[in-house]
Amino acid sequence: MIHAFPTRRSFRGLARALAVVIVAGLALTLPEHSSRAEAPAPLTVPRFIHPGAGQVFYFVLTDRFSNGSTANDKGGMEGGREATGFDPTDLKAYHGGDLAGIIQKLDYIKGLGVTALWITPPFKNKAVAGPGTGYHGYWILDFTEIDPHLGTKDELKALISKAHSLGIKVYLDIVVNHTADVINFTVVGQPYRSLKEAPYRDADGHIFDLHAVTYNGVNSPSLFPALSAAKSFPYPPVVSAKEANAKGPAWLNDVTLYHNRGESTFKGENALYGDFVGLDDVFTENPRVVQGFIDVYAQWIERYAFDGYRIDTVKHVNTEFWQAFAPAIRERARAAGKPEFLMFGEVANFDRDLSLLSHFTTTGGLDATLDFGFFTGARDFISKGNAASRLDALFRDDSW
Repeated sequence: MIHAFPTRRSFRGLARALAVVIVAGLALTLPEHSSRAEAPAPLTVPRFIHPGAGQVFYFVLTDRFSNGSTANDKGGMEGGREATGFDPTDLKAYHGGDLAGIIQKLDYIKGLGVTALWITPPFKNKAVAGPGTGYHGYWILDFTEIDPHLGTKDELKALISKAHSLGIKVYLDIVVNHTADVINFTVVGQPYRSLKEAPYRDADGHIFDLHAVTYNGVNSPSLFPALSAAKSFPYPPVVSAKEANAKGPAWLNDVTLYHNRGESTFKGENALYGDFVGLDDVFTENPRVVQGFIDVYAQWIERYAFDGYRIDTVKHVNTEFWQAFAPAIRERARAAGKPEFLMFGEVANFDRDLSLLSHFTTTGGLDATLDFGFFTGARDFISKGNAASRLDALFRDDSW
């Protein structure tokens, strides 16, 4: 709202007074005092914020929040921590928090003034991998099932239903960049191999330009060639017989739908194509992967009425994927009665690179990103003694 206050002197010189108040795109016009002339046409202001914005979020790492049922602590598995992943004394293990625990605490959350609940990925994870476990939700094996350590689909429905009855939206944390670590390579060590050093080849062994065939939701899916596990990759992917069909949906068990280029060092091209600390990096340039993830995540909206997605590791996925994914999910959400569906991405960046952050909401088409720019600027000003001018510069770059 903008208020203008004329001075006492200016009032003496006014034959009439006209006041126009503009509030959030609504114009209210007060008629002239000296005549009955028609008021001018109302002014309108375009909306600059997403209709799902303005929420007070509460982020819940489900396993660490509240143990509502001890019956699922071990995820239905037998044995000790090495088999089940459960050990409340170990920071790297499951601690017992679950969906039932969140349900029991919803009134408490509501009392904090919260309007939106953001929960970590509830999907079935690889329970144990080396010294770690999938308690956090980011080692996903099956994108269609709930991790048995956290509860059931019925409990998820109950959580969303009760949250909605309290006026709380529910946002789901999702992943498309990677899955749990199932694929191994015949070459020991697995250092990253660049596109220049080892370009992709089609099923017949011919080199092709990845950028020319990458699917963006508009170009033809037929451009992308058929691939061969034996001929197409820098490292031929290998999966043990025990885990050959471990992933869901079933298409994720196709080893040609992964980059298979070795470990990422999070610099340059390997930030896109390298394995994320051993996790299987999905070939998100492939139209089969793009449409597969659109279908998976659209169904979670349609069946469970989620209000939005927080998207993990966004900058490690090619931009063309988001150009296809975001509008498709937006359309499916609207059709499911969710016109305010909000997608915000994690673009981790501690250099206050606003052009990078904004890339994913302009070229990439997402609704928002987590504001690492403000986080870094505020932290550096408050606790690191940086000059206020640097924080001021951050706000001056808000046009990004």
